[in-house]
Amino acid sequence: MGNILYFDLSMGAAGDMLTAALSDLLPDGKSFFEKINSLGLPGIKSMPQSVSKCGIEATYVSVTVDGHTEGEEHCHHHEHHHASLGDINELIMSLDLPEKVRTDASNIYGIIAEAESKVHGRQVNEVH
Repeated sequence: MGNILYFDLSMGAAGDMLTAALSDLLPDGKSFFEKINSLGLPGIKSMPQSVSKCGIEATYVSVTVDGHTEGEEHCHHHEHHHASLGDINELIMSLDLPEKVRTDASNIYGIIAEAESKVHGRQVNEVH
């Protein structure tokens, strides 16, 4: 019987935390991040680093967009690009990934867009 991995997502899950946890399961996490960073996602960079918190060793993944981390305070004004589901699907389909991976990613973003539309009382094509 194969290994089984369970996630308790009752409190939600952050993408950087999931990425860090799953990358620790790989025999070569470094090549995983090389692949992620080579996909051509505009301005996006993922950088793993080893951390120790309360005596627990773990991987922390820093994700930056145009050199800035989410929530980081800036002293200058800049514009944020908000992508629609169509924009995201176009980007996903342009990535150098197997067709199944692109289709699965597109389906996942569709589910997220549906949830966002319900939460915000908007049509799916209006969320970003």
